Amino acid sequence: MINASIHLEGLSEELKTRIEPFVHDLQHAGIAGLRAVYLTGPAVRGEFSEANPELQLLVVADVFETPVLDAIAALGNQYGKKGIRAPLMLTPEYLGNARDAFPMELFDLKHNHHHLLGDDPLADIAIDSGHLRLQCERELRLVGLQLRQAYLRSAGDDAWFTGWLYDVVPDVFPALRATLHLLGGDTRAGNTEILSLLNSVTGIDMQPVTMVWESHKNGKPPKGNLAAELYEQWRSAFAALVERVDAL
Repeated sequence: MINASIHLEGLSEELKTRIEPFVHDLQHAGIAGLRAVYLTGPAVRGEFSEANPELQLLVVADVFETPVLDAIAALGNQYGKKGIRAPLMLTPEYLGNARDAFPMELFDLKHNHHHLLGDDPLADIAIDSGHLRLQCERELRLVGLQLRQAYLRSAGDDAWFTGWLYDVVPDVFPALRATLHLLGGDTRAGNTEILSLLNSVTGIDMQPVTMVWESHKNGKPPKGNLAAELYEQWRSAFAALVERVDAL
């Protein structure tokens, strides 16, 4: 157990109220070799929304035995209501060995986190730009494929397709942030700013993605007969991003 104070400096009072009790309980959950706890995701970038609260945490420890997983899972009933999702739990060994397999995810964690407790193993991670470019292109291409399959699956149901976009839009930002980094842009900006910066750097219209992201933050899926329009706009934007990354 780490007997140390929780670093909450710079967080809003709302975030402190939600996070501090959970991290305190993690300290007493019997996690062997607990190394660090981080806040990650949109809340770090100032995009926490009470309408759709999603607080993501990363826990780094030497080992995660089944009783510890059970103890952390038991906290879900209490803290899930406060917007705290099941934490991502990684070992230092995993962080070191996954740099070539998951450079994009590690890049996002390294550059977008608030260090809450313990050591800072993310500070020592070096991301190879070649590995990052390959995964970024793969993920952008995958978005295009998933868009097409989702549009087919919707079978003309506008609400189903726009609801699907509403659900998946948070998942596209690691690839978008990595793309901006590869093109020389600022990757510490919030998600909305990332889209604006990509628009400025590439000239690609990211407003359709911004619209869905804003609806996600507000907790209200897009309304209206927008499926065909949004599909074509998203398809065009991600195809253009693939071309830019592929050319690097």
